[in-house]
Amino acid sequence: MSDIYPDYLDFETTPAAESCEQVGPNYNRTKAKAEARAFIAQMLRVYGQPPEGCRFKIITCPHDFGSYINIRVIYSDQAGCDYVFEIDANPIEEWDDEAREELGLPQKE
Repeated sequence: MSDIYPDYLDFETTPAAESCEQVGPNYNRTKAKAEARAFIAQMLRVYGQPPEGCRFKIITCPHDFGSYINIRVIYSDQAGCDYVFEIDANPIEEWDDEAREELGLPQKE
């Protein structure tokens, strides 16, 4: 990867205004991964496919209370950098209908 560009940016596993699976003794890794997969799919619907050399990855992060899941977007050039920072600058606030269905959540009225 180029020295000019950081090679990744990490994101939570849910939209900004939605609750997520919380790290701790009752943390459900399976649910957290399902949230991450649904959020990646929603980001792809909103922001489009990433440019070549840019990709989403579900990662495990260590924490004092146990490991948790995050979404990492890895990039290697200016196009990827622009894509990642578009996501960061314009965060998704809520689950869309497709994500809600995927996660078994009630639809918003």
